[in-house]
Amino acid sequence: MIKTLLSISMPLFLAFSAFAQQSHEKLVRETDYLLYLPEGYKEQIDKQFPLVMYLHGSGESGSDLERVKGNGLPKLVAQGKEFPFILISPQTDNLGWNEDELYRLLQRTKQSYRVDTNRIYLTGISMGGAGTWSMAIKYPELFAAIAPIAGGRDTANLFRLRNMAVWAFHGFKDDVAPPKRSIEMVDILRRFCSNVRLTLYPQANHNSWDTTYNNPKFYTWLLNQRKFLYQPVKVKQKILNTYAGKYAGPYDTVEVLVEKGHLILKPRPDRFIEMKAASDTKFYVRAWEPVDAEFIINSKEQLCILNRQARMVYKKIR
Repeated sequence: MIKTLLSISMPLFLAFSAFAQQSHEKLVRETDYLLYLPEGYKEQIDKQFPLVMYLHGSGESGSDLERVKGNGLPKLVAQGKEFPFILISPQTDNLGWNEDELYRLLQRTKQSYRVDTNRIYLTGISMGGAGTWSMAIKYPELFAAIAPIAGGRDTANLFRLRNMAVWAFHGFKDDVAPPKRSIEMVDILRRFCSNVRLTLYPQANHNSWDTTYNNPKFYTWLLNQRKFLYQPVKVKQKILNTYAGKYAGPYDTVEVLVEKGHLILKPRPDRFIEMKAASDTKFYVRAWEPVDAEFIINSKEQLCILNRQARMVYKKIR
């Protein structure tokens, strides 16, 4: 198949004119990006497609969108490789990524294209690998899986990825972004998440993405992941009753009420939040949001751990 490249600038809406190719797009005042639509997108009007967002490294930053094709997934598309997913590859003109701009780009893409919202994935290389970690931590409800390559960041709030599939990659001989960054991220994340893995390439330096993106097993793993959703279960009234009471945290207190088989969180006198059971010990608000409460009872104390923007531990006081 012959593939061409179209240059398009569209304020606040997107075109359906380019299929099985990468076209230049712009989300006004924010982000230029490459768009790839898979073969069959135009004809299969009732089908939703997976979406992959790719974040480039520092070497592709700037205002020339062609530079984004220098590495990674856009490079493979430019060379003729076909993918079964929608691919958006934004460009930043800074040394770093703005998560809020990426969020708006994703929302616009979901509105404008037939995206399977349970199969949205994020990957990036080097600076884009660090951006992948940061974006997923800030907006974990968006993604089914992430694949950061040769990049890390500080480990704060990694618990927010506890329900996400994560596969990190790094070259063991990387002298640009030391592999200890990925090792540390994965080691800490494993405390909260069971679906996390790390591949270290023994002989690779900074470029560990060519091997990764040319491996068919990577795409099989990625496309098999689905966004986590809490599933409701029934919990016996006797168990619920053990959770009722007041709990003191580092900055405030919360009250847990149990009424007619329902657990209600009362963070302040005028606010009541009904929680649904995901298990005998874990409760959530909405199935797709990474917000939950977990109860731990041992011989010494009873704890309520609230996972929101931060992970807060509350101890039962009565």
